[in-house]
Order: sequence, then C-alpha cells, then structure tokens
Amino acid sequence: MTDLKIQMLGGFRVTTERGPLEDVTWPHRRAADLVKLLALAPYHRAGRDHVIDSLWPGLPREAGGNNLRKAVYHARRALQDEDAVGLEAGYVILCPRMPISTDVEEFEAAAAHALPSRDPDLCRSAAALFAGDLLPDDREELWVEPHAERLRATFRALLRASEQWERLVDTDPLDEEAHRELMKLRLSEGRRPEAFRQFETLRTLLREELGVGPDPETARVYEAILAYEGTESSNPAEHVNGLIAQALGSINRMELDQARAAAEDARSVAIALEMGRALGEASGILGMIAHMRGEWRSRFREEFEDVIYRSPSLAPCVFDAHLCFAEFSLDAARGHVTAAGFAQELLDVADAAASLPGRALATLMLGEAALLAGSIDTAELQIAAAMQMHQQAKLQCGHVLCLERLAQIDMARGRRAKASRRLLRALKLARGSSMSSHLCIRCYGGLVRAAEPESSLSVVEAGDRELRAQDICAPCSMTYRIGAAMACATLGHLDRAEKHLEDADRIAGMWRGGAWNAAVWEARARVRIARGDVRQGAALLEEAADLFMRLERPLDEARCRQAVALQAAGGQGTTADASS
Repeated sequence: MTDLKIQMLGGFRVTTERGPLEDVTWPHRRAADLVKLLALAPYHRAGRDHVIDSLWPGLPREAGGNNLRKAVYHARRALQDEDAVGLEAGYVILCPRMPISTDVEEFEAAAAHALPSRDPDLCRSAAALFAGDLLPDDREELWVEPHAERLRATFRALLRASEQWERLVDTDPLDEEAHRELMKLRLSEGRRPEAFRQFETLRTLLREELGVGPDPETARVYEAILAYEGTESSNPAEHVNGLIAQALGSINRMELDQARAAAEDARSVAIALEMGRALGEASGILGMIAHMRGEWRSRFREEFEDVIYRSPSLAPCVFDAHLCFAEFSLDAARGHVTAAGFAQELLDVADAAASLPGRALATLMLGEAALLAGSIDTAELQIAAAMQMHQQAKLQCGHVLCLERLAQIDMARGRRAKASRRLLRALKLARGSSMSSHLCIRCYGGLVRAAEPESSLSVVEAGDRELRAQDICAPCSMTYRIGAAMACATLGHLDRAEKHLEDADRIAGMWRGGAWNAAVWEARARVRIARGDVRQGAALLEEAADLFMRLERPLDEARCRQAVALQAAGGQGTTADASS
C-alpha cells in the first residue's frame, strides 16, 4: 500500500491505491471502528489502554486485549496489508510506515488557515470542505462525540466568519445572531413580512427548545421591523407576540416584575381577541414566574376561575400551559398530600361554572393525588372518569396524562401488557399534541418500566432518540431517566445506566426534598447491585424506602422494601414501578 485516504465527514469511506473499499470488506465492526479511532487520533496513534477503554468500555483488561488483537487482525485483512495497523511500545498505530490523508485533517488545516485571517472567501472555501457530520452512523459511540462537536463548532465559526447566515441557521437553528442578521437583511431589502417571519421562527425555537426569549439586541431589531416605513403600530398578533418575546427576554435577565407585566398585557389582549395559542404562551410564562416565586397554586387558581367564567372556549389553552407545573407540584415534598385539597377547590369552581374542561382537570388531579398516596381503587375510579371527560371535551394533553396514570395503576396491579398498550396509545396522542416535548418522554418513562427485561433496551433506545430529537422538558423526563438507568443496569449496560443516573441526579438536585431524590437513590442502588456491590446497593434501597416513607409515598416505599427482601433472598428485584 502506498497511500490511504480516509473519509469520515458525512460517512465512512476508505480508499487505497486499489480503489475504495466496500462495506463488505469490514465484516467485523470493531475493525472498522479501530481504523476510525486511530484516523482521528493525533499522529494516528493512541495508547493501547485508551483504545480498549474507548471501544470496549467496562471490559476487563485481559478480555479487552483479546478483542483488540482480533480487531487489529481483521483491520489488517480489510486493508490488505500486514503493516496497516501496528502495535509498538504500548501504542496502536495506523499505517506507521505509510502516508495517510483524511478529510478531517484537510478540513481542520483549511480552517486553521482561514479563521485567523477573517477573510470571507478563505472561510467560505474552508467551510465547503465540511461534507457533513463526523461518522453519522456512529453517533452513539462516546468516543466519537467530542470530535464531532469540535468539528461542528469549527464549521459554525467558518459560516459566521463568511456571513453565511442561512447555512448557519440550517446548521444551528438556535443561533440567535444568525437569525438576527437575516432579520436585518430582509428588512434592508424591504421584505418586512419575511423579516417578521424570521423573528417568529426564532422566538418559537427559543421558547420551545430552551424556554427563553430573544435577547435585547434582537428585540431592538424586532422593534425596527414593527416601525418599518414609519408605521409605529402593528397588527394585534404582532403586538402580542412582541409582548411575549419581551416577557421571555426579561425572564432570561431575571427581571421578573417586567416579565410578569409584559405577560399580563399579552394575556389580556389574547383573551380579548380569542387568540388561544398566544394565551397559552402568556399563561405559561405567568405560571413559570409564579413557580419561581413559590406562588404557582394561587396563580393557577386565579387563572382557572377567570378563564372558565370569562372565556370558557379558551380554557384548554390555559390548562395545557399549566399542566407541567401541576405535575411538578405533585412530586414536590409531600406535594400530593396537599394537592387533593387544592384539586377539590378547583372542582368546586368548575362545578359552579358547569365547566367540563375544568371538571376534567380537577378530577385528574384528585386521582393523581390518590394514586401517589397509595389509594389505588379510588385513583382508578377518578382517573377513568377524568379520561372520559377529557375525551368528551377533546382535551388531548390531559387525555395523555390520564392514560399514563392508568398505566401506572395497571403496573401496580401486575397488568404489565395492558400498561404497555395504554402507553402506546398515549404516545401516539402525545406526538400530535401541543406539549409533545413534555408528554412523549413521560410515555417512554412508563414504557421502559412496563417492558419485559428482554425488550427494555429497545425501549431505552427509542426513548434516547426522543431525547435527541427535541429539547425535552427536564422535570417531565425524570421518570424516563430513572427507569432507563435501572433497565440498563439490569441488562449490564452499566456505562449507559450511569449516564442516565447522572442526568437524573443533576435534575433532581435542582429541587431537593421531593420524590425525585428518593427515586435517584433507588436507581443508584440498582446500578451498585449490577456492579456486584450488593451490600451497598441494599443499603441504598433502604435509604430510598425511608425517604419515600417520609414523603408518604407507600407504593414506592413498598417497591424498595420488596427489592431489599429479594436481594436478601439472592434475587435481582425488578424495575417495575407503580408511581414514581
């Protein structure tokens, strides 16, 4: 072999002097992975231990060494050269005595020359060498992602330097500067509607993906759009959207009084003009502010009563905007204990107003409180009634939550298959709802717990794809992350289990004292047991059970104590769950 060319941007392809190697040349996946890893390494060499840890994480050194020798053998056969991969002094080296070129090195060399110069033409030429994400078929591999993110960041920097704003937005839809520059460009060309649509696209993305609003500089460009051609006024929709953007921007800067004032103005206009979506956004912002101030229940009760009397047709928009906060409040420290009284207050208001949506929501909350308190029979009756009301009123988001909670009851009664069927129905509804970023991952949280052990990994893989596909509400992801950590631990995928546990612990750490912290202890126990530390795992399960007891969560407590008993008897326990 006299030369080796390796393409990794947009896909993997190896070319030798005899031509490109076909996929069938790599019958052993890890042989190809070894070539990829070494092609990305400095000087195309990496320490033997680093290679083993990257390609076979968690495997004992002896077994990892055996796998490495096999991968080296098959890589040499694929490249048809005994010198293609060398093992020297603790290092694994790709083609130690042969020239290699990779598209990654070519791209990075061009970028290193272009970026310091800030020359738009040089940066544009360098950007043209980026043929796509690094090894897109290997995005699940932990060793690929740091390289992939570095290359994406370099590509974005080249697009910015060459002012390719359209491509930058396509590459990174949340790049606010790129959207802002496109807004300015559209406005300078007299295309005010397109400039406004660009702002709306940005505002929607920031709200749905990050829960924030545009920054002050973007707001100033938006004001220029509204005032274009000397017209200070704008149509009502533009005005309301501007107020919502202003409110979100104020929340970013923790200017909560200003955010509340702007959101209240937006809410008033939205109600007057019967703008349901805008009302939901404004109500969501007001709910967020109230939550941050510890005033969510009083705020929601006020909105609940106001909307079912003043604008009953808009009530579903307000209820959907507050659903996430309502669910979050149940998992706060003993939140379900006080939720029952609050839900009864709402039900009394809804009955007096003859509001079906109001009755549906309040009845669901009563059933959820009963479920978490361990009153399964009462919970099943109330949630089933709530589901009928949600169906009658065509309230999609609440219907999903009813199905999810009924599936938890099925699990508590040992009806695993029925729980899965309910959750699949719920997932289908959730995908078409206005709150898919909240509800879909909740469905996966139930599905991973309801799955039989042999099929739980496929559910985790689907749930992980959901996490990557859209920006998911962190609190709503907790049940999934805990369930995924326990399922992966049970199946021996310990690194994956640790990653889900780490994410769950980080989220739970933002709100100490609630049921999530106990759930993290339980998941950590499962991981410890899977690693062979049964004594420590049992101690952590006892701690989780005690925490659930103090939180008055009897079903969760009983599950943890049963797992301790199973461990004492030499069993493995179960990841099945009724409520947390």
